[in-house]
Amino acid sequence: MPSLLRRLAVFVLVALSALGAAGCGPEQKPFPEIDRAKLRIKLERTGCLDSCPRYQVSIDGQGNVVFDTGPTSKEMGFGDGQDYSIDTGVRVAGKYQTRITGEQVDAIITQFQNVGFFELEDEYVSQVTDNPTYVVSIDTGNGKKSVVDYAGEDVGMPAAVTRLEDAIDEAAGTYRWIKGTPDVIPLLKALDTDFSGVIGLELMDAAAERNDIATMVRLKALGAPLNSRDLPKPQSGWAINPLRSAITARQPDAMAWLLKNGAASDQEALKDALSIAIGMDNHQAYKRISAAFRIAALDIDFKSRLLASAAGNADVAIVKDLLASGANPRGTMSEQTVPFRPLFEAASAGSYVETSHSPVDRRNTVAILLKSGAEAQTCQNHYCETALFNVSDPVIAEMLIKAGANPNFRDDEGEHILFGISDDDVAMVLIAHGADLEAVRPADGMTLGRWARYQGWRRVVDMLNRKGL
Repeated sequence: MPSLLRRLAVFVLVALSALGAAGCGPEQKPFPEIDRAKLRIKLERTGCLDSCPRYQVSIDGQGNVVFDTGPTSKEMGFGDGQDYSIDTGVRVAGKYQTRITGEQVDAIITQFQNVGFFELEDEYVSQVTDNPTYVVSIDTGNGKKSVVDYAGEDVGMPAAVTRLEDAIDEAAGTYRWIKGTPDVIPLLKALDTDFSGVIGLELMDAAAERNDIATMVRLKALGAPLNSRDLPKPQSGWAINPLRSAITARQPDAMAWLLKNGAASDQEALKDALSIAIGMDNHQAYKRISAAFRIAALDIDFKSRLLASAAGNADVAIVKDLLASGANPRGTMSEQTVPFRPLFEAASAGSYVETSHSPVDRRNTVAILLKSGAEAQTCQNHYCETALFNVSDPVIAEMLIKAGANPNFRDDEGEHILFGISDDDVAMVLIAHGADLEAVRPADGMTLGRWARYQGWRRVVDMLNRKGL
């Protein structure tokens, strides 16, 4: 019996010690009592180098919501231009008041409590760059707390904080102002908003992106413009354009409606639409626009720039159409601007992405341009260029050499064309046509052998080894 009592005493001491140890840990902070008359919930999101939405939204205990994009660039002294959503990320800029229900406020409070908001760190700041900063805060009337979130989940911030931020957005309805959804129209009409200005254009642009013809018709009746021609110049140099957005988003109905209603009625708007259609490789858009307007009447330099873009995409049909309309196969001829060379774009593919057009299309494009008089090597203002630069297709390399491209071409700094390609098979084509195996890069003295090994050209390396080079 004494032994049992001793064991029991030891057990009690251990239990008490454990409780004592637990009591020495960090004390949990109770969530302050809510005073609905003083309650303030706030979420702020800052911009970034891209177009991250920049705004703040607050909710009080009675369900009053204030959405505010803050001062404009002009008001902050950053210039006289107009802010557009391309920069701010928000379609409907300004300060707007709405209401939510008491139940919605309660639901947000519950999320604050569930995340243990008053026990969180004040900041969760990652070392990454070009991310927006979010600040979420609450004042219960009996206690305040803010949390700064800069890519916070990367440094240990609970994911529940991100869900809390999103819940505030959802309850406050920020999405409608950010995206310019149709349900903002009656709210704006109640405020006697002038739809003939920037807000009308933003909403028209948003509707065009969604292919929302009904809203576009409604906005036009309210006086919303179809382009930014008569509106203030943008702060960043870029204004929004509903026709451009419809083309980019591949919304054929919105594009057709805009064309029918005069969105490309002036030449600058037409040029912009054509440039976007071809640049985005949107063949359907190009066909609609070219069917509605006389492309042949446009100036030859502009048509030649379009031709260079279509050639880069290897769009054989558009290349033929533009050549028939009078575009110059040699490219732009103005000495005041950077030359656009359709053949060079077609041969190298440049930064173009192969999508619906095959390597055969690219070869056919090169053949069409050569047959039309394009030059495989040009000199302008004592500066010479070759279409062999960056070529990655040996068949095209053969075509260009047969058309007069020099396999021993050197640029104005004396660098051999072999150092301007990155394909083993193309290098072998140039070598087969007499390219200099002892070429050295002037900038750093790199030999062809070292370059070939650096590029991983097995065929060239094997051939040079056999020749003892």
